[in-house]
Amino acid sequence: MLTDKLLPEVGKHYNLTDNPENRAIAGISSGGTCAFTVAWERPNMFRKVLSHVGSFTNIRGGHVYPSLIRKTKPKPIRVFLQDGSKDLDNAHGNW
Repeated sequence: MLTDKLLPEVGKHYNLTDNPENRAIAGISSGGTCAFTVAWERPNMFRKVLSHVGSFTNIRGGHVYPSLIRKTKPKPIRVFLQDGSKDLDNAHGNW
């Protein structure tokens, strides 16, 4: 939906680049995990990620990334992760 519907619609009103090197996507909490997923799955569209306190825990598959990244050929993406301490600790994991 993001690449097929949302970007074309926004592109009608703004001058968006088609160059993935110049595109970034960002999110906070679960949105940080979603932003990473977009770049991971579509590096041909987005190559820069900003994740603030991304929920890379056992919620909708966010916990699989550490081993998946190690087992996958490097992708042309760059990621900035911002996190903190003393956050939530529950059945889904420790943020």
